Amino acid sequence: MSEKHTQFYQYRMFVFLGMSLGWFMFYFCRKSFVASMPDLVRHRGLDKTDLGAISSGFTITYGVSKLVSGVLSDRLGGKLLLTFGLFASGICCIIFPHSDSVLMLAVVWGCNGLIQGLGWPGCAKLLQCWYPRNEIATWWSLLSAAGNFGATMTPLTFAFVSYYFGWESAFRITGLVACIVGLLLWLFLSNSPPQHLNVPSFLRDTENSQADNSRWWYEVLLEFDLWILCFSYFILNMIRYCVTDWSQLYYIEAANVTEASAAGFVSMYQVGGVAGSILIGYLSDMFLGQKGQARDHPRAPALFLISIFVIGVLHMLSVAVLPGVSEVVLSAIQFCAGGFIEGSNTIIGVAAMDCVVTELAGSSCALASFIAQFGAFFAGFPFGYLIKTLSWNYAFLMLEFVAIVNILFCSYLLVRNYSSGSSRIAVKQE
Repeated sequence: MSEKHTQFYQYRMFVFLGMSLGWFMFYFCRKSFVASMPDLVRHRGLDKTDLGAISSGFTITYGVSKLVSGVLSDRLGGKLLLTFGLFASGICCIIFPHSDSVLMLAVVWGCNGLIQGLGWPGCAKLLQCWYPRNEIATWWSLLSAAGNFGATMTPLTFAFVSYYFGWESAFRITGLVACIVGLLLWLFLSNSPPQHLNVPSFLRDTENSQADNSRWWYEVLLEFDLWILCFSYFILNMIRYCVTDWSQLYYIEAANVTEASAAGFVSMYQVGGVAGSILIGYLSDMFLGQKGQARDHPRAPALFLISIFVIGVLHMLSVAVLPGVSEVVLSAIQFCAGGFIEGSNTIIGVAAMDCVVTELAGSSCALASFIAQFGAFFAGFPFGYLIKTLSWNYAFLMLEFVAIVNILFCSYLLVRNYSSGSSRIAVKQE
């Protein structure tokens, strides 16, 4: 490896660490609302329907923003989206506790959803500019792990600060830190390798393929396999947000545990999510490197297998969260849920990019993420209403049924993978 290549890889690691810090803070800002749910119920008198409405408003605006941001990232660069989004999200966190009605809380948090939608498309664009396709799933999962770590720290840190200074101060401190980090990343991140470095050949090839792709949107919209992945992503994202957004309150009410214990269980979900995302991402890339050009959907076997395990953990959540159950068991359930649910969401996001040629990867990822956010919407008000009218157990049983439906979509992709003689994507690229 030449000295210039060594400098390139060192600088690339610096950029990745910057992205990780930014994505960590994006998640910290986003999950502050979930961590504040018990305080909003206690001090503002909100019920589950109110909380669900605020959550659903966020997911709607977040989904629309991700679709638009996926296109903007090709024109504005990932650095601007990431840094501006983090700074503006911090401002929203500072404003949120000053809202004095459910409507105002929903409006402010909906604006935060619009801003939060800039984060991941910005990160994805930077990953695409700095890493080759057969490494993206690994680095994608490592970057996702930074978000999981942020979600792990949020309930613990937020509960600690709220206990000593109040939940309003916890929001203000979170927002201030996010603004500072956003400014620092703007000063030190780079959209592409500096000119004085000797760029490796795989990045030169990537740069040559970054042409204007707006006229190719019709190819993305007419890709049937991509729509199957979108429907699967819709279901998996709904499951993900139902579990992450409601678990803390679920454990408090169904298992009769303290807020501190419930926050610990939620953190175990994120720990499992880190492990699952990294492991699945690495194994997926390794398999793609061996057989990626021979199959249409080389990540389909892993997606199918992990989706089966998702059904299992949802069943455990619906029947095993009871008063008196060992905290070790409850922690183990959350750890496994995080590993399988976060792992499935990681791999399906990368699989969406594999459905089309390289220059359309950003557009296909944006479309899949947009459809997935409708699933996140159902994790808000609809799921809250289901809990209120039925019960926690029946609500999670419904999630289990939806996960079984997802197996049908994964089965189609699995059959397509093994029935194709050669990758039509590779043929298109040639």
